[in-house]
Amino acid sequence: MVEPDKKKKPKSEESKFSLERLRKDCYKIFGITQSTFDGAFLGLDGEFTVSGAKDIIEKWQKTQVEPAKKKEGK
Repeated sequence: MVEPDKKKKPKSEESKFSLERLRKDCYKIFGITQSTFDGAFLGLDGEFTVSGAKDIIEKWQKTQVEPAKKKEGK
């Protein structure tokens, strides 16, 4: 018996999922907590492919955070 070809689909052919669906299984899919997922997708809406969501998460994780400026007198 010949096994079906298991090549990766191009990004344009990948299934898209709602943020709620990706968030539900974010630890299993991306290895991150829901709070990390929430930070990466803050302000975003719509449907995403798994690879597209992974790109967003990785970019967010690499974002450098500026330290808070101290207020005068404290």
